[in-house]
Amino acid sequence: MRDTCPIPKLTNYSASVTRGIHTLYVFCEMEKYIDNVNQFIYKGIQQNAVILVIETKEVIANLKKRVASSGLTEKQLSQINFKENLTFTSVA
Repeated sequence: MRDTCPIPKLTNYSASVTRGIHTLYVFCEMEKYIDNVNQFIYKGIQQNAVILVIETKEVIANLKKRVASSGLTEKQLSQINFKENLTFTSVA
């Protein structure tokens, strides 16, 4: 089995964060995925990063609920940008 690197662990490498990082995250269990993305968002906010999450409407709705209950301030919540994946994949 190949080694994996959970999303939250990626935020521990400051070189990646200062250069910027794009992450493709493949998953099988939705609840674990939501947990990991929520942790990724929280860690990014702690580092004063702007967060971009590109996902389906359904996943965005779940993430917004989870993030809203995580105790972040309104200012911190404003650092999170949720975009629907179809916005980035559709051809005009």
